[in-house]
Amino acid sequence: ALYTERTEGVEAFGEHLRRMGKLYLDQAAHVREDALVKTYMGQSILYRPIVYEKGALVLHALRYVVGNETFFDILRQYLTTYAFKPSTVDDFRKLAAAAAGMDLDWFFDEWLDRPGCPLFAAPRVVIVDTDGVSKVTVYVNQPSHLSRMPIDVVVEGLDGRTCRRRATMGKKENVITFEVDFPVRRVLLDPDGWVLRRIPDAGDTWENPAYYAGADAF
Repeated sequence: ALYTERTEGVEAFGEHLRRMGKLYLDQAAHVREDALVKTYMGQSILYRPIVYEKGALVLHALRYVVGNETFFDILRQYLTTYAFKPSTVDDFRKLAAAAAGMDLDWFFDEWLDRPGCPLFAAPRVVIVDTDGVSKVTVYVNQPSHLSRMPIDVVVEGLDGRTCRRRATMGKKENVITFEVDFPVRRVLLDPDGWVLRRIPDAGDTWENPAYYAGADAF
């Protein structure tokens, strides 16, 4: 995937990741799965989608959490430290946390030690307009297991302007507030696809009903 990003650009990279995520989600939809670190060849029909597809997307999510520079520094350090040596998952966890200078236990517990992936329900949005400023309150529910994984929440205006916030999840109902000076067209969750997650039947985007009622509704 990183080679695709380097040679073909961000759009091709995103499509590559979407295909990987779909393969994993389709295969795991109706089968009980194990945690990534407990999935072994020959013992699980999900070995390939969990270890390869999900495994790669876990590293992609780590890139989002620690940032671009730190992520590639982790990869370089791992190669330098363990070249021609045996290593374990725990070795990578410790090295990543040290390089990032942050506690990543929650991240690895969620993505490696627990099966499945997050489900964030379609956002519920309340907008209060006062003197040309819109207070936008976004409610994001987690109907299944709780995930602490942060996601980008983006408010998009009728004129194309956006306001973006990285929001930490972790509760059954997570509340994110914005103040914007433009008419709101829609609210999107993780539009850049950083987080491997199941999409609810209702979708993961809130569309302002006033937008479809015509510009006069604003």
